[in-house]
Amino acid sequence: MLKQVYELFTLLFTVTQRLNRHDDAIEKIQQESKANSELINRLILGQVRANDEIKRHAEREAEARKLFQLQVENQLLRAAHRLPPAAETGSLAPLKQEELQQLHRQVESLSAALQQANDQQTRDQAEIERLKAQMATLLAERQKQES
Repeated sequence: MLKQVYELFTLLFTVTQRLNRHDDAIEKIQQESKANSELINRLILGQVRANDEIKRHAEREAEARKLFQLQVENQLLRAAHRLPPAAETGSLAPLKQEELQQLHRQVESLSAALQQANDQQTRDQAEIERLKAQMATLLAERQKQES
């Protein structure tokens, strides 16, 4: 009988120790979980801020390109208004022909600059999309590591 009581006390003591270790482990896991949740929240907030910054940058770039396009169009329209009517073309003096050629070169130069701006816009948008995809991948990897 004493042996059984001793075994019960030993068993009770062992179970109590295990319970204490499990409680400590649970507390540690809860702390880690809380730290991970805070980290994930900071990452999400960072991603939101980065997305907002990318969006603002894209909007500023679009506005700058639009302004440039309007300036080019304005120059083209000004150059077009300086051209003489089509009926007078044959009677132009050599000086006017030279001015006409100069205006034509300006129009070509402005058209090339407009095309370059459009090409740059396309490259910028592709870069923004690449950065968004990279950011999403990094966030997914981070969340996978945390899990």
